[in-house]
Amino acid sequence: MPEVDFDLAIQASVDTVWKTVLDVASYPAYMENVLETRILRDDGQGTRASSWSILLKGAVLEWTEEESIDHDRRRMDFRQIDGDMEHLEGFWHVRPLEDGRVSARLFISFRIGIPLLADMLDPLARKAIHDNSQDMLLGIERRTRQPAGAP
Repeated sequence: MPEVDFDLAIQASVDTVWKTVLDVASYPAYMENVLETRILRDDGQGTRASSWSILLKGAVLEWTEEESIDHDRRRMDFRQIDGDMEHLEGFWHVRPLEDGRVSARLFISFRIGIPLLADMLDPLARKAIHDNSQDMLLGIERRTRQPAGAP
């Protein structure tokens, strides 16, 4: 199964980066490829569901995911429960680094679901998802550097 693993060191507080990662509803405001996100359900105990619509190399990809949030570990695991991919899951993980910066990591594993075309499509999809993940993390980095109250 193809995987994308992207990690970015950010100069910000670990709490600021964690709060920014968790605020998926605001992603469309500052991430160009994220068209729409909505929190559908949040039990207040670390489990929620959200819907996503993103632009991936000119195509719109949509899914609903269930998220498991561990505030102590600053980790949010997600898995698609409905959507365009056959399989989509991964995690966000935020942790402090020894040099004072913060590691924001996004890991995704996926399966498109067209076995006969997997050899051809998987490398293209991996590159597109990698580029999109990088853009998302760079958006989080920009967002954490903005003054309070900025859009």
